[in-house]
Amino acid sequence: MDKRKVCFIAGILIPGLVGVLSPESRAKTKSNVQVEVENEQRAEIEIRVESAKKLVKLRTPLLLYANDHEGKYPDSLKDLRLYLGEDQDFQWLLENVEYLGKGRRLTDHPFTPIAYDKSLLLKTVGTNVLRNDSSIKFTTAKELEKLGISGVVESDREVKTVGTEAEVELEKSEPITLRVVDSAGRPVTGAQVYKYFDMMDEQRQLGLGTSDADGKVFLEEEDIYRYGRRGDKVLLYALSDSKLAGFLEVSRADAGREIEWQLEPVCRLHGKLESSALEKLNRPLEWTNVLLYRGKYRPLSCSSKSGQFEFEFLVPPGDYELYAYGTSTYSVRREIEIKAGQQELETNFDLPANKLSTLIGKPAPEFREIKGWIIKGWTGRIKSWWGIKLSKLRGKVVLLDFWGYWCGPCVQSMPKLMELHDQYNEDGLEIIAVHDGSVGSIKELKKKLKDIREEYWGGHDIPFAVALDGGGRTKIEGTDRSASGATTAAYGIQAWPTMVLIDKDGIVVKQFHSTPEDIELLERMLRPEAEAGAKHKNDSFVDGL
Repeated sequence: MDKRKVCFIAGILIPGLVGVLSPESRAKTKSNVQVEVENEQRAEIEIRVESAKKLVKLRTPLLLYANDHEGKYPDSLKDLRLYLGEDQDFQWLLENVEYLGKGRRLTDHPFTPIAYDKSLLLKTVGTNVLRNDSSIKFTTAKELEKLGISGVVESDREVKTVGTEAEVELEKSEPITLRVVDSAGRPVTGAQVYKYFDMMDEQRQLGLGTSDADGKVFLEEEDIYRYGRRGDKVLLYALSDSKLAGFLEVSRADAGREIEWQLEPVCRLHGKLESSALEKLNRPLEWTNVLLYRGKYRPLSCSSKSGQFEFEFLVPPGDYELYAYGTSTYSVRREIEIKAGQQELETNFDLPANKLSTLIGKPAPEFREIKGWIIKGWTGRIKSWWGIKLSKLRGKVVLLDFWGYWCGPCVQSMPKLMELHDQYNEDGLEIIAVHDGSVGSIKELKKKLKDIREEYWGGHDIPFAVALDGGGRTKIEGTDRSASGATTAAYGIQAWPTMVLIDKDGIVVKQFHSTPEDIELLERMLRPEAEAGAKHKNDSFVDGL
């Protein structure tokens, strides 16, 4: 055959064969450019993940601080000194994180930005943002503009999930479409849709979206859900200007679907909160919160510290439960039924003072029914005449920490107490951790603390005494409540952790919080001659980072 014909035939057939190669063979023909792009995408994802791992370490310190400050976030990251510890990643946080939490509260909208990684802006097309619901979202340039962050290149790529290298997805799921209508089926325009509806002194927070002229609102799956498998459900709340409201349960399986949501006329559920028991003790009610439950969900809340302790919810007919509480009080639960056509329902709360508030200014109750002790590494059941007694600690300032291994904030705050011990023990501070009676023995408690010590406490043992409470469920005197353990009940503890400060004469001073103000009070009690001027240790402990 003529060589020219062979070359001609080959020129036709060989390129054509490429189109019928097996998938495996075609994969091998992938261009170097494609491989480089994929490698760049994976490298960017790795950078984002590493950033998120560091940024997430702000969550627990922020929550602990807010719990100690009536739901308020710190004005700056430096105020977290007592909560951060010495971890190198925390130093990274101080150097690389832009903090947005000043003036924010736990009751703000769950998607409110609290902090973001400013260093990530120099490496990728966006940044990781820590939100009020403790989730971390990678936010692109278009979304960053809404947060007041500019100067980055816009990109449509967004990480949906990050698994192994082979499981990286760069696609967005379809939105859930809600068509909001009234009882006659007419579209409701301007209805705000919320995952939570949090109020603070009548300041409404932003929602997930607003219905358009057709009554439609489009919700991204990632904005509705934080965690969970496909099929998980959440309850949404909608409120329109025309005084219509409604609740709707949706699931991940609803992505891509259009759902009709009928709203109903609202009932104004409202009331006032007071504490006559605190009044008699001449102690102010400083802050209150009311949670509204609908079945297993808690879609609404209202907190106040203005001095006008009131709440208001606009809700459709149905069965609800209100959960009200405040500073130095016990909580009160109340079931509520709102009937069709009912326009208003008032229900007021008189919050009972907690047991601890009645102990302030009085001798601290002695330890009772203690099962055993852990004292600086030595463990065992101690005979009664060997055990620690508060009456034997006169002349020392005592800090009782009521806690449990099962309590996340208790475990997370223990290193903070270890630092307090190291800082002030030589000055006369005695810290005693009182574990509730949920554990049967010291041996069992040690077993439960083994992994906690390694994971959360850097391998350190608790350097101060730990008492394991006993006596079973014990009635809290003067109430219809009980607690797990006789000593826990003697102090009326119903929330964990709770710290109680006792002076050198054995008198209960206050419920202690690890705030700069309480640290300064502690110093004055330890060194009364120094008063507020001697702050060399307090400066290093509170203000140094």
